[in-house]
Amino acid sequence: MAVAITEIKNLRTSDLLSEENVKKFDNQIAYSSTIVADGIISDWISTDNIQVTWKDADKVIARAVGGRMTIDKTKYTISGLINVSNYKFGLNGEIEIGPKDKSEPAVVVSVRIGNIPSVKNPKADWIIDFSDKEDGKPGSSIKLKNLVEWIQDKTGDTEKPAYPESEKDNKPEDLSIVFKEFYFNITQNTFDFDVQTQKESDFKFGKFIIKKAGFRVTNTPVVVDTKALAE
Repeated sequence: MAVAITEIKNLRTSDLLSEENVKKFDNQIAYSSTIVADGIISDWISTDNIQVTWKDADKVIARAVGGRMTIDKTKYTISGLINVSNYKFGLNGEIEIGPKDKSEPAVVVSVRIGNIPSVKNPKADWIIDFSDKEDGKPGSSIKLKNLVEWIQDKTGDTEKPAYPESEKDNKPEDLSIVFKEFYFNITQNTFDFDVQTQKESDFKFGKFIIKKAGFRVTNTPVVVDTKALAE
């Protein structure tokens, strides 16, 4: 058997459209957020929650809910259908590294892995985000001095690294680096790595003051924030 719409159900009343009416709708062979038919008979109203099921024999190909019916003369449209037959997965958390004295972490990585639709991921792509800021997460950051101390503690090294001299109180080793964006879209093979020092981490090197030092590498279109550039 071929794929076809096998059931249209009103989830508010549990009523089913007749088999004859079901066959009149278009988009029979695959899920669509909108389906249309002419000349069906129904007393369903616009606030009803409508479910549409596509099957191939007994196998469910797609089940969509949240549909709303609108009527224009003899034309019946069910729109707003959301496919709920595909399960989504999400994993999120924070990874902390160091320092050796267990006080302030040297590295905080806020990570989110999954394909759950969101404002940032409307197409439900598989994404690994190493700078997750959803749900109030702090994002990811590195404190250079703490990281070096943690590495020295793990390796047993005692020699201190030579940092450039600075005439300000904030020295290069005191830099705190923030991951503005750091993600990889597995589905589309796109990435955006955008890191920058915190505003208060600027330092003087020779005759130059280095502020908001950072770098960005990406293969996605970049939207320039003109307001940020003006600050």
